[in-house]
Amino acid sequence: MTAPNVTAEQFVQYQRIVSALGIGDFSSLLVHYTSVTALETMLDSRELWFGRLSDLKDTAECDHFIDGVLQNAQSLLPIADPNMIAAAVEQFRKAMRNETFVSSWCEYSLAEPEGKLGMWREFGDDGMGVGIVVDSSQFLASAIKREHLSFGIYSARMDYVHKDRASDHANAMFKRIANIEVPGADAMQKIMLAALVLSKAPCVKHHSYSEEQEIRFMRMSPTLNGGIAGPIVKRFATVRGKQREFAALPLKDYPQHSLDLRVERILKRVVVGPQGNRSAREQRVHALLAKHGLSHVPVVISDIPWRGEAA
Repeated sequence: MTAPNVTAEQFVQYQRIVSALGIGDFSSLLVHYTSVTALETMLDSRELWFGRLSDLKDTAECDHFIDGVLQNAQSLLPIADPNMIAAAVEQFRKAMRNETFVSSWCEYSLAEPEGKLGMWREFGDDGMGVGIVVDSSQFLASAIKREHLSFGIYSARMDYVHKDRASDHANAMFKRIANIEVPGADAMQKIMLAALVLSKAPCVKHHSYSEEQEIRFMRMSPTLNGGIAGPIVKRFATVRGKQREFAALPLKDYPQHSLDLRVERILKRVVVGPQGNRSAREQRVHALLAKHGLSHVPVVISDIPWRGEAA
């Protein structure tokens, strides 16, 4: 795919929007808690799978955020037809839930190499899985280049908001972006700016989850993304007896986008979970890495005490 030409003016406009939405840098190291089988699948396929937003456990806050935008849209866009706004926002709501795919990661610190107990329990195969640590520096807000904009994969830090304040949170963000000067913008263009606010919806969670320090990578719906599909491949798998669709991102070099996502470039370490036979799992991980020419990747064992584990 040839990257569309993004003008310097368009890129400056993009940077203004990012600034208005308060999207800043996150950690250059991220960890994804998962099973050893999922790590093996990723290495064999050289793909990173994104799950559909509506299939996740925690989508309710997205609706609260979108409802906040819908309630305040007319007062913030008085020049637009209210029916047009309502129809557009409802279309965005459906696209957000059904056509947006996400991959969830957490900030990782070398000062705390063992990871987070809650994440091991919830996502790391009940402590018997692994943490995949990658270099995320190419996706930091300060590192985004013009050619990145046509890639179709975006990243953002989660906002953790009290449920009863989600509407206020949406309203505040709407006002920020509504204040951006767009020379010659008509009503529809302003509505499309509102869509950018809606695109924050997958990055809003209940405040009780703030310890996760989650960073989300998103393949947005083309409806919300100017029609950009990105280098995504459809995949299907059966999860808990139900067939689900996933969006797979091939992990390879993308010179046309100035992004190098080869596994050997981004994989920085694998953390073995604190539950069960850690030594056996460490050996299995080493064997998987060696099989794929990744013996240089360090493997560390989480030393978090696991309650209930036999001495």
